[in-house]
Order: sequence, then C-alpha cells, then structure tokens
Amino acid sequence: MGKKPAQLPQVAPKSSQVV
Repeated sequence: MGKKPAQLPQVAPKSSQVV
C-alpha cells in the first residue's frame, strides 16, 4: 500500500517535466 501512493506522486512530477 505504501508503494502505490509513492508512485502516484512520482509520475505526476515526471509528466510535468516532460511537458
């Protein structure tokens, strides 16, 4: 359960950097 919430925030900042 700790890995799912940690991946969500990691994918958000990555998508913002690509844009």
